[in-house]
Order: sequence, then C-alpha cells, then structure tokens
Amino acid sequence: MRKKVVGVTAAMAAALLFAGCGSGDDGAKADAGSSATSPTGSTKPTSKWGKPKTYEVTVAVEGKGKPNVLYITDTNHSAQVSLPWKKTTDVTLEGAYLKQGTTVSVSSQAVLTPSGSFDFPPCSIKVDGKTVAEYAGGESAKGCKYHLK
Repeated sequence: MRKKVVGVTAAMAAALLFAGCGSGDDGAKADAGSSATSPTGSTKPTSKWGKPKTYEVTVAVEGKGKPNVLYITDTNHSAQVSLPWKKTTDVTLEGAYLKQGTTVSVSSQAVLTPSGSFDFPPCSIKVDGKTVAEYAGGESAKGCKYHLK
C-alpha cells in the first residue's frame, strides 16, 4: 500500500513539474531590457501597455443599519456590514487594463429609516483621496460607480 501511495505521489509531482515547464510566453511580449518594479519590490517586464499603475480606492456607505453591501474594487466582494462602513484597497491596473480601465462600484441593500420606510443609504467612492462618485441615497438602488482608468 505504501509503495502505491509513494508511486502515485511521485507521478503527480512529475505531472505538475512537466505542466509548469512551458516557454513562459503568455502572448504578452515585453521590450528587451525594459522592466518595472511592482509595489512588492519584484521586477517584472514592462508590457507594451506601459508600467502598472496602482490607485488607492475607498468605497463607503453611510447611514445606520446592517445591510449587505456589494462592492467591486480589485475583485467582487459581498459582506454584511454595520453602517457607517468603508473599505480601502489598492487597485493595480496592468496590461490592457491600462488602456481600457476597469469599473469600481459599491451598492447596498435598503435599510429601515427613522420614518419607517426602506431607503438605500448614501454611498461614495474615492480614488487617491479624491471623491469621484457619490449617491445621496433614497428610493433608487443605483449605488455608486466609477470607471477607473
């Protein structure tokens, strides 16, 4: 039994090693000798689109209550939060995203207001400290959205 487990493990390791040994060309060609340093300090080739650009993005929802909040910054997120709430994260654009950009957004479930009705709470998006999108709240579920480029 032990020989069988060791043999299967060795075969899987060899398969993973073989699968990882490609040419390394993912279709993006870099200029010879050109490189950029990422925020983590590693050096990566600069793509034909240019050096990666990092933005500090803050999404916020105001008011009172504990709604589910959906937000898109670096990826899609969903969380039940206590208001007021905000989340700050770095969003790095690289490759074709430097030209086309990406959308960041935040929206919330409606919350019970003091008057007894349900309204959507106010929200905002800041990029590098500058407010780029705001919604005053109310009956519309539109939330806040901004095209980062």
